[in-house]
Amino acid sequence: MLLESKKILIMGIRNKWSIAFGIAQSVYENGGKLIFTYRGDGNKEKIEELVSEFKGSKIYALDDASDDEQVKSVFENIKEENGKIDGIVHSIAHANTEDLHNDFIYTSKNGYLHAMETSAYSLLLATRTAKEIDMLNEHSSIVTLTYHGSTKVINGYNVMGAAKAALEANVRYLAENIGKEEMRVNFRQASDNNGIPSSVFFSSLPYSHLIFCSVFSQYDFTSFLYIFRYFCTFSNKNIQKHLADYFL
Repeated sequence: MLLESKKILIMGIRNKWSIAFGIAQSVYENGGKLIFTYRGDGNKEKIEELVSEFKGSKIYALDDASDDEQVKSVFENIKEENGKIDGIVHSIAHANTEDLHNDFIYTSKNGYLHAMETSAYSLLLATRTAKEIDMLNEHSSIVTLTYHGSTKVINGYNVMGAAKAALEANVRYLAENIGKEEMRVNFRQASDNNGIPSSVFFSSLPYSHLIFCSVFSQYDFTSFLYIFRYFCTFSNKNIQKHLADYFL
């Protein structure tokens, strides 16, 4: 199986309708061992029930994924109890309701900072913390989730579009930084409609300074796993899968 005995941390699982839950299902079906962070100790029972189908999985409360001390404490606890891990799925984003409903021009300073800290800085923080405490195994992969509202104006997306654009820029720079140590940082773009393919741009720079592109469907979660195993590129409008494994 693709992820046999690999330990994958999924940050931000919330309910069974989330992309994070679908990713967890595919990781589990492909032999991976799951670790989750979730928001709020008050949600512990709900999350325990949600992940009960993933035998052997563990959950850790993380109230604020943009708080340096909280993330360091939780990550140290995860490492102490599970050893080093092989991948992180960053599935965390939030904006204030009023900043989604109002025109973008009326976004408040506090609302803008909140969306940026929660949705973009949290990836930078998770990556840096995992590196600093030596939490990642050799050839590990970090993946985050984005949306094409980062490059197109989508009604009602507003400040989240700015946050996702920042998130994607973070990925490119982080990929260059830790790519030197043969680790990867990628982002996956979900589609608008069920089953409609969407572009996935992932900056993976351990072996070359290129940005590779591929296409997946929002609900084809098994294909998501190939971000961990293969890199793909467009050529004459056809996707060419390279045969070389890059970390599994």
